[in-house]
Amino acid sequence: MIGKSRVLVIWAIAWLHLMACRGDGAERPPDVRNVESKLELIRFDQACDPGSSEGPGVRLLRLCRDHKEFCDLYFNTILGLPLPEDSTGAEASVALDRFFNQEERKKAIGKVLAQLPGDRILNEGFGKSLQYFKHYFPQEREPAFYLAFCDFSYANFIFSREAGGDGLGIGVEFFAGDAISYRSIDPENPAFSDYLIRSFNKDHILPKTWDAWLEDRTPVPATSRLIDFMLQRGKKLYILTKLLPEVADTALFDLPEAQLAWCRSNKVDIWSFFLNGKLLYSSELLKFNKYINPSPTSPGMPAEAPGRTGSYIGYEIVRSYMERNPDKKLSDLLEETESQTFLQEARFKPRNE
Repeated sequence: MIGKSRVLVIWAIAWLHLMACRGDGAERPPDVRNVESKLELIRFDQACDPGSSEGPGVRLLRLCRDHKEFCDLYFNTILGLPLPEDSTGAEASVALDRFFNQEERKKAIGKVLAQLPGDRILNEGFGKSLQYFKHYFPQEREPAFYLAFCDFSYANFIFSREAGGDGLGIGVEFFAGDAISYRSIDPENPAFSDYLIRSFNKDHILPKTWDAWLEDRTPVPATSRLIDFMLQRGKKLYILTKLLPEVADTALFDLPEAQLAWCRSNKVDIWSFFLNGKLLYSSELLKFNKYINPSPTSPGMPAEAPGRTGSYIGYEIVRSYMERNPDKKLSDLLEETESQTFLQEARFKPRNE
């Protein structure tokens, strides 16, 4: 968290209405139909639409009456568009209309809104994920979800709401698929590399949104060794599979089917690579960055190996830990911070699938 309005940029994943294959040892998800949860899905993105008869300024300022902390963050930090002191008056409305009616921005917003799932599908997807969230984290307050056009600056972020609880921001323009030519926005920006924009589509909304919440709850220890990052990434992936059991693994792990299959078929070799290379306790981020962050490949491994093989093995270690400790809850994973103890208790012995 960054003070009152903490912002954490997260790249990240969504739902498919298909049961996902979790590999061996998969568990049937719990029945959450009777779990009570409160869904707040606030559509700032729709309010930005210049195509409506009512201008964006009027609609956005109307939303700001009930969501002041988001608006402060949205206009000042994300859009870099400080509003006049009287942020509810005509001057502010005119400034917003001018901003969102700029021709290229107007076209982009129209393309993005045309690609997003409809309200019913969005409500079903986010609503079901909240039921799983309340099942596994009954003491936590449900976050509110804010969809907004963020001018290609923020994909997913988290902030504190004055009313209490977390707000999860979603930059909808990062989920428009082929409707947007991402490379042309800024060809030199690594955020628009081919291996990243592959997942800039509506199938990745839910996982990337929840990843922002998990990133905030699973900080990497100050030691920052490879094993610390592996377990932190692994915890997030493991919890995502529980919160979103109907999402395809290719979306949860953000890997194409062939690359995910390669990881599953080569767990022993991947684990041996890290052990034999004495990488687990390395604190040289540049040396192991591509094993835990998005990358086309994992250096030193076969060409078929994707990036983030360390994150995938981290997930397998966490899964082993939970299988050997059936009394542990998902909330306990958020409290476990000592990597060496965790690794010892996991007693991880990889088996290829």
